[in-house]
Amino acid sequence: MKDHIHTDAFYDSGARRDPSRCYPGTREAALETISRWVKDPISHCLWLHGPAGTGKSAIAQTFAEQSHQDGTLGASYFFTKGSTSPGPPPLFSTIAYQLMSVFPGLDDHLLAVIHADPTIFKRSLSAQLDKLIVQPLLRLAGTSASVVVIIDGLDECDGDSTQGEIVESILGLKHYLLPTLFLISSRPEPVIRRAFESFPCPSLARLPLDKALHPDRDIHHFLVGEFGRIYQQIVRVGMPPLSRLPWPSPEDIRTLVRKSSGHFVYAATVIKFVQEDHAHPMDRLDAILRIPNESANSS
Repeated sequence: MKDHIHTDAFYDSGARRDPSRCYPGTREAALETISRWVKDPISHCLWLHGPAGTGKSAIAQTFAEQSHQDGTLGASYFFTKGSTSPGPPPLFSTIAYQLMSVFPGLDDHLLAVIHADPTIFKRSLSAQLDKLIVQPLLRLAGTSASVVVIIDGLDECDGDSTQGEIVESILGLKHYLLPTLFLISSRPEPVIRRAFESFPCPSLARLPLDKALHPDRDIHHFLVGEFGRIYQQIVRVGMPPLSRLPWPSPEDIRTLVRKSSGHFVYAATVIKFVQEDHAHPMDRLDAILRIPNESANSS
């Protein structure tokens, strides 16, 4: 079976060097919402969605790490662009492989399926989900506690039809009483949105990364913390002193928050640019602040 799994997609894979995580003290509203859903699910699937740069993967990574620590993580699969070969991704075989270490006895049922049909890994994704996950789990006795399966970056999976099939297959599990919950994170691409909207609301919980989760407050917290770290670095390495204090000013921070427009990736890029070598951080921040808002929003 190991020949049919993608270990690079694990949340803790060594191939995923320094994955994005939530900055301490941020995205707490989103993480708490997901935690409440796991403890008291209104459906077996939660869709975490938002535009590029809003922090979906950081939330998924952080929640995967937290779930591992508290023993509620069943499996994880993090898609990255170009990470799989042509054809259906080894998504459900990879998830099934991880679930074997969570549910005692599952390996026997799963190996029996593979022995009966060695070509299962070439079947459709919906068939793999049924044979490799659903049927083996249904054969387990006395399994009650639920674990969460995290699928991040579904929009990075090659092929619109494949993305739609994955969503429809998972949402179709509403008819089964399984000890698994599915957290799916993606951009709201048309094919994915249509697949989710084709099922009635009770089959799906939704968590949009919008203003209701206070991204500006979190971005403000991130910027204050990171600029504080950069200031300490300036003092420590003996750079020329800052010509004005406080640095950045409260208005500078507010300006950067507005420029971010709820996109954590913008704030993170600002910090990366300001702390690069070969220039003084104050000069680099001034250059960013001189960029008109229209230019910042189009980047």
